[in-house]
Amino acid sequence: MIRLAAAAALLVAGVASLGSADDRSMTVRIDDLNLAAPADAHIALQRARSAAETFCGAPDVMTQEGRDGARACRTRMTGRAVAAMHAPLVAAMYRAPAVFQLAGT
Repeated sequence: MIRLAAAAALLVAGVASLGSADDRSMTVRIDDLNLAAPADAHIALQRARSAAETFCGAPDVMTQEGRDGARACRTRMTGRAVAAMHAPLVAAMYRAPAVFQLAGT
């Protein structure tokens, strides 16, 4: 927890698409969050999803392959970001988002 509070940002390395040789990193800012608090854990997860969407780029909506590739990239990068946070609550929210959404209503 102390490591996370001191970190300026979380960097996650990845490849944008399956055929790409372009190694890039994705940044998710979490230094202003307490990842043990449900509201902040939710914000961290939203930031990871948003960063993955930006990282993976817009899908080619005209092809199923483009949509599937973008979805797979977003899922992969969000999962890597969540794993790199080492935050059990964020990981639980990522694994079971519907449970947390229902509990909040």
